[in-house]
Amino acid sequence: MDIRGEAAAVKELAKAFNAAGGEWVDTAIAGSGSTARPIGINRIIGGNPPTAMQFNTGTQMNDLAQQGLLRPLDDLAKEQDWKSVLTPAFYQAIQFQDHIYGAPINDHGQNWLFYSKPVFAKAGVTEEPKTWDEMFAALDKIKAAGLIPVAVGGQPWQLQLMFNAILLGEGGKDLYGKVWKGLDTDAVKSDKFKHVAEVFAKLRNYQDAGSPNRDWNVATGMLIDGKAGIQFMGDWAKGEFIHAGLVADKDFGCILGPGEIQLHDGWRHLRLPGPEGQGGD
Repeated sequence: MDIRGEAAAVKELAKAFNAAGGEWVDTAIAGSGSTARPIGINRIIGGNPPTAMQFNTGTQMNDLAQQGLLRPLDDLAKEQDWKSVLTPAFYQAIQFQDHIYGAPINDHGQNWLFYSKPVFAKAGVTEEPKTWDEMFAALDKIKAAGLIPVAVGGQPWQLQLMFNAILLGEGGKDLYGKVWKGLDTDAVKSDKFKHVAEVFAKLRNYQDAGSPNRDWNVATGMLIDGKAGIQFMGDWAKGEFIHAGLVADKDFGCILGPGEIQLHDGWRHLRLPGPEGQGGD
């Protein structure tokens, strides 16, 4: 699987590692991160560990640390003063039982909505939708133009990411926190949560038949190729657009989505607690 933006990012890490006197050796694994991580864990348990792996902070990393299968990075963190350059939440996230096991190399926001400007133009959508009524009207126009309104891969994490974006946008920070942090059953039974579920369910009408098990970067490619209108995806998708030579605000746009908190003329990104191990935003 060719994830163009991520491959380019890894090359930058390799370049810096080699420039510092190391010798970067890739381990090629077919598939996505959900395939690579179990293989990496099996190598660690089997006594043939990779020198480094990329993980989301959370349960998987903590379980390995608890079993003594990861090397602490306390000395390096102290030497480079990670505590002063990272926000407290990030600094805490890379620790387990007061020892540091993760080197922070990136930070992502999940709750973004990307859209294809050429597709919007072809369908006659002239403005970014600010409400869900406006969004569904735009999706209807895209569908009528013979294009795919919503590009999505029917994998659990992608669908959860889409649902979370709607939950945050329509339910707000309070409901989001009650559901994911408080595990509040009354919140799930509320009219607001029901509305979120109804919006999420309605989006099924705008997906194509090829969506089940489609990888996220393939869905992003549908926007890049002018075949689909919107995609709910984390900000890592921007790397795919940029690597394909597209220009932000000219070839593609990005908003937090209908219902998100708006400040002045711009959009504010909210970092919120997410499901365990997902580094939610």
